[in-house]
Amino acid sequence: MKKWVLSLFAVFLISLLLASCYRPGTIGAERLYAVNWVVHRDVPVQPMGGADGIKFNEASILKKDQYGRTLYSFSAYSGTFKSTVTLRIVVQKERGDFAYYYADDCYIFKVGRDASFDTAEVEALLDCNDWGKPIQEEKLSRTQYKNRDWHEDVISSVDYLQSEKRLLRAYLGLQDQEDILVAIDGLEVDAAKNQILLVTVDDAETRETIHAYWILYNADSEEPVLVCEEIVDLNMENIKESLRAFREKYFTSNGMY
Repeated sequence: MKKWVLSLFAVFLISLLLASCYRPGTIGAERLYAVNWVVHRDVPVQPMGGADGIKFNEASILKKDQYGRTLYSFSAYSGTFKSTVTLRIVVQKERGDFAYYYADDCYIFKVGRDASFDTAEVEALLDCNDWGKPIQEEKLSRTQYKNRDWHEDVISSVDYLQSEKRLLRAYLGLQDQEDILVAIDGLEVDAAKNQILLVTVDDAETRETIHAYWILYNADSEEPVLVCEEIVDLNMENIKESLRAFREKYFTSNGMY
């Protein structure tokens, strides 16, 4: 084989290698896909990049218990809070391509890339997630985290298809407003394929959030928006508790997507 052919082949291999590399500490580099999708399904922070966030968002394993639970650290830029947020999150178990967790109770989070959590905060999270105790199957929600075609995944379709944004703009009476941005964070899907969306309306110039809503959404319904409630306060504790209340009021079951 001629030297120039070998050289081209070497350049091709190096290009493939570089294309597949992720920055150290990111989800893609550490291959921590399960926690990434639990965050996307359960934590209302609009993490940067959607499915592409594996290139940018950071995660690490902090510790495990004897029953297979994992305590993770996770950080990402949050569209909800317009800042980097840091989470501690417990995944109960990972089986096949499913991750199992406690809806609403699997995480705590703070603003800041290197935000610290004191011992009492972490211990309270672990206690809430039955750390060190046998797995309680009846309490588990789950999410599938392998890459799939979007037709199989209502969450990805809502995140990326502009038709849904146009529909929500029309529903909220915003279709003619060019000075605002509408962002969607698709959260958990229940057994009836109803999905909770966090929808924020931002000023296009200042990027400040003007309004925020919880929306129960089903893409297969003739009228996809089933329920809409405005979120009065976007501080971290309120948004977590208001999501819990919305889920308990309108969801048919633990998320099983």
